[in-house]
Amino acid sequence: MQQALDAFLDCLEAERDASPNTLLAYRSDLAALLESLGPEATPKGVQARDLRQHLGALSERGLKPRSVARHLAACRSLFRFLREEGWIKDDPCEGVAHARQGSPIPRVLNASQVEALLEAPTGPAPLAVRDRALLELLYATGARASEVATLPLRAAEEALASAGEDLVVLRLLGKGRKERQTPLGERASVALQTYLREGRPRLAARRRGRAGARCFLSRAGRHLSRIDVFRVVRRHLAGAGIPISAASPHTLRHSFATHLVEHGADLRVVQELLGHSRVTTTQVYTHLDGARLARVHAQFHPDP
Repeated sequence: MQQALDAFLDCLEAERDASPNTLLAYRSDLAALLESLGPEATPKGVQARDLRQHLGALSERGLKPRSVARHLAACRSLFRFLREEGWIKDDPCEGVAHARQGSPIPRVLNASQVEALLEAPTGPAPLAVRDRALLELLYATGARASEVATLPLRAAEEALASAGEDLVVLRLLGKGRKERQTPLGERASVALQTYLREGRPRLAARRRGRAGARCFLSRAGRHLSRIDVFRVVRRHLAGAGIPISAASPHTLRHSFATHLVEHGADLRVVQELLGHSRVTTTQVYTHLDGARLARVHAQFHPDP
């Protein structure tokens, strides 16, 4: 099975141009499958009952339905590839029902909480200047943590170079290496410009000219990772008076989308800004707005 998995991952990387994060997710999920099947398993020997037992074991370990569904999706992709490439004749996933999952409403911050978080980094220190720009960028664009961590310096400079035009537009590279454009408001533009002028050069100097081509740098002048972005957000939640468990970089992404919908933004536009391939993924934000309308209705409607 390991040879079959390696062939699948090689195909994802070489032919389908999967991102490093996508490859890592597939590798992790399918490694769990191989562990469940055992070292003697072969592609032709895997049966639907084996997959059902694997998914059941994941549920018993406490994985949420959404995570179990992701594991099943990884299995489906693997065995579809193996059938297409002639490794197997029958796909065992055809005998496995889709994992049931709910439609959880994402957590969001209200406007005052977002404002408090954005104002949490204070002072002229390079890291404070960086953190202000990073937080502003997350909320202003709805970018994922990985998209901000890997943002090229050139993309930031090109966006700011268009500041004299009607709209500052930042290019982001999202899932599947799909590029999208997102407007950058004045506040985020100023924070980013200040970081590039006053913060980044001081951080880059700590690497003696070897800081690299990414926009956001660490204390030592190295590239930030996705985990580093999470740490930046968590560090400033306390200063904003927000519980650490209540927010993450993705919460700012959800807040960005929700606030747009609440103020009347077209769902298709929000879909483009988020980089969603399907509008059904974006529709969760209409549910959020509906929940808010229901609360207002219950509070103010003169129910007889």
